Amino acid sequence: MLAPGCQREAPARGVEHWQAARAAREKNDTATALAQAETGALVGALGRAHTNELVLTRAAFVAEGALPQSTAEKTTLALQLGLLLDQAGLSAADRATLLTARARLAIDGRRLVAARNDLDIARREAPAHSLSARVLATLDLEERKDPEALALFEKVVTAGDLSLESARGYATALLRMGQAERAAQFMAGALSMHQDPVLVESMADAAEQLGRPQLALAALEQQLRREAPPALRRRLGEAYLDLGRLDEAERELRSALSAGPDVATSLSLASVELERGHLERARAAVDRLYEQIPATPRALFTATVILAKTGDVAGARTLAAQFGQLAQRDTTQRRRAELLAALFKTSQP
Repeated sequence: MLAPGCQREAPARGVEHWQAARAAREKNDTATALAQAETGALVGALGRAHTNELVLTRAAFVAEGALPQSTAEKTTLALQLGLLLDQAGLSAADRATLLTARARLAIDGRRLVAARNDLDIARREAPAHSLSARVLATLDLEERKDPEALALFEKVVTAGDLSLESARGYATALLRMGQAERAAQFMAGALSMHQDPVLVESMADAAEQLGRPQLALAALEQQLRREAPPALRRRLGEAYLDLGRLDEAERELRSALSAGPDVATSLSLASVELERGHLERARAAVDRLYEQIPATPRALFTATVILAKTGDVAGARTLAAQFGQLAQRDTTQRRRAELLAALFKTSQP
């Protein structure tokens, strides 16, 4: 039990922490806000206003993407958000934060319709609330509503939200909409702020779509100095391959395979063999992997070229048809489609 003097001081100390929490939250410093709010809960009596501030602070944290770990915590927070949203007197910005947090929880539980409803309300009540726009844009991407996602991410980034989630989402939306040049320009700046392997892979995608592998080299090499996941090492090997630097390509691809078997990496290594004129080795690799070829543009393109150049035109056309189905949905594959068309013109039927 607290001594009498401490009991009298506790509410005042609690208020100080609540005030500090609100000030931090208004500056978007959610970590400090949560620490202050929870400290206030420990040292002060929990009045209604203080309880609301604690829920709002937790909501701001969740709205940024920091979800509770346990199902019980998520359920409890969802109930608290609902109760607070039913109260009168909240500002539009606070309501938008609560709605965005509840949408994050709904997305985590795969209740996407409920999430979209909350985000639509948040956007309608607080149009300038960039966090709800960011989460809605991320949801649009997940549901393959790419034009809507790109339009929203444009607004979010232009408004100054250069968070990692915004950077990843904007780059993905640009790439999906066939705007690889803009994606590469944006990521060149974003990678100076975020040392992120997902962004590096997106830069590699942009460089591949543009047919300018040198754009991704620096980002891939820099990222691999920090960490060396096999997928990134494969992308670096493929960039070297596209530049004709076969020794470096083979080194990186074999290094990626040392972590474990991977069909896409093995196909790229077979492409190195093809470029060196080792047709039998390249063909043997494709024959061995044929039933496992992933339905990705590069893998299908690589296997098609190897089969066509080693005399299996019928097999090449079968894979080319699969590639063509992908290319219909992905306009960024136009350059590869043109290369395959030219290849079949020179191949024997």
